[in-house]
Amino acid sequence: MPAPGAFPAAAITSPAEGTTVSGTTTVAMSASGGSPNYTFTLRIDGAVVLSQGGPATTASFAWDTKTYGSGVHTLSLSVTDGGGRSASATRSVTVGNGGGGGLTIALTSPRRRSMSR
Repeated sequence: MPAPGAFPAAAITSPAEGTTVSGTTTVAMSASGGSPNYTFTLRIDGAVVLSQGGPATTASFAWDTKTYGSGVHTLSLSVTDGGGRSASATRSVTVGNGGGGGLTIALTSPRRRSMSR
């Protein structure tokens, strides 16, 4: 049992900092120290995507990265323990779903070196 007044610790255990992710990716989180029960709040780019509480010291979230644009995104975790004390962790990952989600433009007329009248 943690000492009274001990603060919790929060960690994003997966994916790793700087990793490139695609498709559905599991975001794994953990809490330690403090006093049970823990509330996990996960944000992606500032928007809450998970808020879960209970006696567990771990939580996970299935992140469908296809609903986010390619590029760097910030995962922010806040853990609040049963005593109301909190801790946080932040991680940046890159979404790289590829696969032609971009716009392609082709000029088909007039042809090169032709003259329009």
